[in-house]
Amino acid sequence: MSKLSLLFISLSLLLSFGNGYALQLPAFFTSDMVLQRDAPIKFWGVGTPGERIEVKFNDQTIIAQADKKGNWKVTCAQLPAGGPYTASFSAVDTTIFLDNLMVGDVWICSGQSNMEYAFKGFSWTPKVLPEVGNPNLRIMKVERDYAVYPKSDLRSKGWSPVNPESILNFSATAYFFGQNLQETEEVPIGLILSAFSGSDIVAWMSEPSLETYPYIHQVLKERRQLYKEQRLSSPPSVQVIRKNFVEKHTAALSSFDTAAFSPSYYSNALQLPFRFSEITDLNGFIGEVYLQKTFRVPDFLAGQSVMFRLARWDDCAEIYLNGQRIETVYYNQDWVMTKVLPEYLNYGADNTLTIRLINLSGEGGSADRTDFYLFHPVGDKFSRTYLSGAWKYRKGQALAKAVEPPKMSNDFKQCRATPSGAFNAMIHPLKELPVKGVIWYQGENNVDRAEEYRDLFPAMIKDWRAQLNNPGLPFLFVQLPNYKQPNDSLFDSKWAELREAQAGALSLPNTAMATTIDLGEAKDIHPSNKKDVGFRLFLAAQKTVYGQEIIHSGPTFKSMQIEGDKIMLSFENTGSGLVRKNAPFGYVKGFVVAGADQQFHHAFGVLKNDTVTLHCPLVSNPVAVRYAWADNPSGANLYNKEGLPATPFRTDNWTGLTDGVKYQTDWKDITLPKP
Repeated sequence: MSKLSLLFISLSLLLSFGNGYALQLPAFFTSDMVLQRDAPIKFWGVGTPGERIEVKFNDQTIIAQADKKGNWKVTCAQLPAGGPYTASFSAVDTTIFLDNLMVGDVWICSGQSNMEYAFKGFSWTPKVLPEVGNPNLRIMKVERDYAVYPKSDLRSKGWSPVNPESILNFSATAYFFGQNLQETEEVPIGLILSAFSGSDIVAWMSEPSLETYPYIHQVLKERRQLYKEQRLSSPPSVQVIRKNFVEKHTAALSSFDTAAFSPSYYSNALQLPFRFSEITDLNGFIGEVYLQKTFRVPDFLAGQSVMFRLARWDDCAEIYLNGQRIETVYYNQDWVMTKVLPEYLNYGADNTLTIRLINLSGEGGSADRTDFYLFHPVGDKFSRTYLSGAWKYRKGQALAKAVEPPKMSNDFKQCRATPSGAFNAMIHPLKELPVKGVIWYQGENNVDRAEEYRDLFPAMIKDWRAQLNNPGLPFLFVQLPNYKQPNDSLFDSKWAELREAQAGALSLPNTAMATTIDLGEAKDIHPSNKKDVGFRLFLAAQKTVYGQEIIHSGPTFKSMQIEGDKIMLSFENTGSGLVRKNAPFGYVKGFVVAGADQQFHHAFGVLKNDTVTLHCPLVSNPVAVRYAWADNPSGANLYNKEGLPATPFRTDNWTGLTDGVKYQTDWKDITLPKP
């Protein structure tokens, strides 16, 4: 590496906290934090080079001195679970004070969208939300980020105890995992959510680990060169791109017409949800439309804040409540949850919701009605008011012409697949922080390269253990659920190959897998049952990490014996015994067998004494078996009595759909936004 590159990295690491002259802590050292029990407690940060820093924690006072780059670090004695504690960090003219610190177990929760998917995003959220509240369960969300060089700090708003407000934007899977763990272990639990929707596994691997894969490492080097040429450390976030796009192309419009707050402004009516093409005078319209509706907030909510779930709008929606702007939803932005304070609300009386909707191109309109409502739990009562139905509307100014959507998708998708990008920005800053373990939910983005995943996934686990200075770091992961429409005639599956690749990582010590082939949804890659996913990860932690003698896994294939035209299969992790679930005719379903011709056919499975015997009239000399080998193995019904499904498997090693498919990307079409 050149001296110039080393200088660039050093400056980046120093400046990532700020200007390097004011005493600062990384973003994850905040009040309400959980520190890892039974491990040295470390604090670090930056200050003025040569400066003396006094650290006080749990009756310990330790003096540190910032080095010539401003970096400093102290190590305090380890503690058992407990708290709360306070900590202070003092320099010549600055003191940072942290309170309500707890000592317990800290877990990193990482992966792609199914790990990231927020608690607020499900139909069950309003029912479960009133039950949320645990001061000994603390959460911290790392904001999506990527970098071509390792960063020393990450983007986060810090820690918070779990409550109905803090949990809304946090991982549902991680919450249910942590809640079960805290209630069972009765120690403080800290969850660090560091996940990135749509991310590829190569994004989560450090540069040293990728040197083993030159074809991947080359892409990282090319990316660095591209950033260097455009003088960027990383491109703007997709939210910034959306905001800039809308503001640029709405500049020709006048500011919000305050006359729109008056009911007399409107003369037309429509039903929400709607699309412009459904309304005669809006069909093909490019410009602004004002919408208004009145509704009531129940008396029993008096004095309480109310949460608004605001739908996705094409292309921008400025939303006002009783004349006060409460939110702006930008181009192609998923619905958002907004908290409205009591002073903006009329309880038991009319409230007026006014929306300035701006359509810049294509089809304007609103999302489904279920994405637009207000709610708030109060004690054992619950209010949920849908804002669909009758609205008033009026056309505003028209734009001269439609504009093309922002050209961000290509680069944004590439960044999620940038080698080391997510690791550098979202994991590397945590490398000195002791943690109990990792839960991981990722793989959808690698389905087309499942064979490659067999190598990359174990390599990533080893990499994290090396980078986080914890050779035995427990690593628990979710095997991909069932997805897409069931198809009984196909016996090859990329999703099945990816599940097999995930299961291969179980050969590493201190790993465990939660099988979820019965928790998915045919039409949604983001299934809603995150409660059971979190619970199965919790079972894996109880067995693998906390030493509990429990059944944490469904049946796993052990051996096969062939006798004539029959195959006898034995299993491990049978628990209290094997059972057929939903088997009205008594057969075990989900098995296919093949002869030497490699043509698979459905087989009848008979369960007796924890052994499954297979027979297929179409295969007289069977040589291979596959179980639940499909994108959506909906008929697979082998479980143990503990209610956990058997893990998909195959006994053959025949060529798969993804064999030989490797990571590749094309940088020629990428144009990064200018600084």
